Amino acid sequence: MKKWLKRVLIILLLLYLCFILVLIPAGLSWLITHIPKPPARPSVTYTQIDLTALPFTSVEFPSRNSFKDSTRITLRGEFLPRDNATALVIFAHGLFRSREEVRERAALLWQRGYSGLIFDFRSHGKSDRGMTSAGYLEQLDVLAAIDFVRDSLGYSGKICNFGVSMGGAATLLAMPRSQDIAALLIDSSFRSFSHTVRRHLKLLRGNSALGFFIPQFPVAELIIMGTEWRVGFSAERDFDLVRAIASAPPRPTLFIAGGEDRRMPVEVVRELYNAEADPRKRFFVIENAKHGAAFRTQPERYVDEMASFLDTVIGQSAEASR
Repeated sequence: MKKWLKRVLIILLLLYLCFILVLIPAGLSWLITHIPKPPARPSVTYTQIDLTALPFTSVEFPSRNSFKDSTRITLRGEFLPRDNATALVIFAHGLFRSREEVRERAALLWQRGYSGLIFDFRSHGKSDRGMTSAGYLEQLDVLAAIDFVRDSLGYSGKICNFGVSMGGAATLLAMPRSQDIAALLIDSSFRSFSHTVRRHLKLLRGNSALGFFIPQFPVAELIIMGTEWRVGFSAERDFDLVRAIASAPPRPTLFIAGGEDRRMPVEVVRELYNAEADPRKRFFVIENAKHGAAFRTQPERYVDEMASFLDTVIGQSAEASR
């Protein structure tokens, strides 16, 4: 082999190694913690209810302090009050979304007798920018929403929490840290940070030409390590949703999965369901739904399942407290 060709191949190999061992892991871990802020009002079509007449009221409240520093981020959202409400449901949206993703769900449950609070996570919608983490730091925003309901709204009734995708993960992480959560509704959450990073790299390898050149190992491990370092958590200890569920007192939880969800497939959601010890837990699948699309696929059944679950578990709690 000619010397110049050998040198070119060595240079290409070094560039490739730099690409997969430095640029890709560093870039993706940076993106996880500094996501570009999505629009406050993305294009969302509401098909089930006229929202214009509903009493949505703008609110804002500070996030809880970060685990690493005392920075407090202003979160913005809307409160939907209901006279003589059965309970109040806090809604948490997914990654790269905003409160608009869950607005219609809040309105439909309002029709069934539930007050609602929808809000934008940090660096989403109209909330202030702040370090992001696909759910770990966002649990502080969920806890702040609970604080706001109790302390600022003065609400003393039952609080239930809904979360979809990242919102579901943040809600599950918040659960062991709050005694105020009476019930949960979790749509398409992932199993753990490590598991979802590896799974998404696997999907990338199978669905793009670029992905073919990115080996899952060691790239996934480097992304995980980089994010742990940036945010200040242990993925194994601090960002495992099965572990979070098992460490908390049993809570009635409705787990929702999409039958065609490749990112957080049915078997992943079932793992979360199996980890919950409360006998009132439920699990249901919208067969033709992709990731985060269960509501759009079958909105009437979706809301019927949520309302039926809440009516049952909140009613049981009310009876038990008498």
